[in-house]
Amino acid sequence: MSKVSKNQSGVAALLITIVIMGVGTIIAVSATFVFLNRIEASRNIGFSERAYYAAEAGLEDALIRFFDANKQVPSLYSFSINGTAVDVSISTDEFNITTISADGNTSSRRRSAAVRIGLDPSATSLSFAAHIGTRGLTMDSNSTVNGNVFSNGNITGSSNSDINGDATAVGTISTPNPQVSGAKEEGVDPVPLPNFDGDVWREAANINNDPINGDIEIDDETVILGPRRINGNLTIDGNSVVTITGPVYVTGNILVDSNSDIFLDEGFGSENTVILADGSIEFKSNAQVHSTSADPAGYILFASMSNSSEAIKLGSNQIIDGAFYAANGDLELNSNADVTAIIGEGVRMGSNAEVNFDLGLILQIFSVYGEAGYDIIDWEEQ
Repeated sequence: MSKVSKNQSGVAALLITIVIMGVGTIIAVSATFVFLNRIEASRNIGFSERAYYAAEAGLEDALIRFFDANKQVPSLYSFSINGTAVDVSISTDEFNITTISADGNTSSRRRSAAVRIGLDPSATSLSFAAHIGTRGLTMDSNSTVNGNVFSNGNITGSSNSDINGDATAVGTISTPNPQVSGAKEEGVDPVPLPNFDGDVWREAANINNDPINGDIEIDDETVILGPRRINGNLTIDGNSVVTITGPVYVTGNILVDSNSDIFLDEGFGSENTVILADGSIEFKSNAQVHSTSADPAGYILFASMSNSSEAIKLGSNQIIDGAFYAANGDLELNSNADVTAIIGEGVRMGSNAEVNFDLGLILQIFSVYGEAGYDIIDWEEQ
């Protein structure tokens, strides 16, 4: 073979070697790049999963707080789980649907989740100090509502009547009275009165299947009552003391005479119960109803299914730590009466009458299922 041919062969071999080495280098670099990317992707997946599980933990923490009446639930709060930051926010809309959102953050990898909670259909919640139907609210002189008012009719005030909160009406709000310290809005869309499932409470009151047949009169006695169905009228005469230990259903009317006391048993803590009458409910002057001493307090909701213009009538000089609901009729609050919350198709407040709303009621429900009266509507990643 000639010398030139040998040199050409050597050059060709060198070029082939260089090409092979170049290709090998490219393959090695590419493989390394892919490997490092996979490691980074794996780390990112790990961080993302940690952020997601932290967000889920945030929801669970908020739910525990939400369902525990003895715990305060801030609208915004943060904490850390194994180096992962968690931010939680809680808000409730006008339909009492609560949205809890949680954001987990691990090394700038963020995942978010949210849960929406609504009331069980049989539960009752109170969002206003006074919530009135189409027959509206009438306030006589010097009457006061300490809290927000919503009327599906009009709001009509007299001299020195006050609403220390927002006043909202589907109809009109008279001027210059009542004086309104907060926002004043007319012509809004209706907001139905709170749901009240009478059948559920009737069943709960008769859970032991031991109804009392006939009228009951408690006269200058100390009595424990509930759960119990009474097929007749219930009269609580003067100087009687009645402790309520469960729901009570009366097929007739309820009359509470002067100087009587009704207590919600302390065992309820921050939970509530209902005294329901198919007929009317009337409190004479100086009768008192007492909530529990818990914080927030537990209350009795007195509900009448009567469609009368006097479905619920509260006499003068009452101090009642309780709520009243005239589901189909009107409620009359006479002079110097003081209650916690009122609901009715129509409401009239006499002179010097007061409603002093407990803001803790917004976070509570009246349900035979206690805290289980809430339903989870959905739970999903955002």
